Amino acid sequence: MRRANDPLRRDKIVQATQEAIITHGIHGVTHRKIAAIAQVPLGSMTYYFSGIDELLIEALSRFTETMSHQFQSFFADVTNVQGRLSRHYRHDLQLAGDHAR
Repeated sequence: MRRANDPLRRDKIVQATQEAIITHGIHGVTHRKIAAIAQVPLGSMTYYFSGIDELLIEALSRFTETMSHQFQSFFADVTNVQGRLSRHYRHDLQLAGDHAR
């Protein structure tokens, strides 16, 4: 039996919100879509979050935090602007080549 305030369920809902944004776009996200993706009861949406805006803010905040950590790791050993720009452009060119295949 789950505890009344289950942090794993809350996290699952936030992850499902991120997936819903990717799949349906930010304007297409609904409580029902999130609950279906997270495989949780619809009532969990309002149990853990006051509304769709709070869910979207949490999901986008986590995304921003994750991207910030990834950028910090990506540029950790580069100490100047020229090196950062060079690494960034090389990475973009590699991605463009990968997508062209």
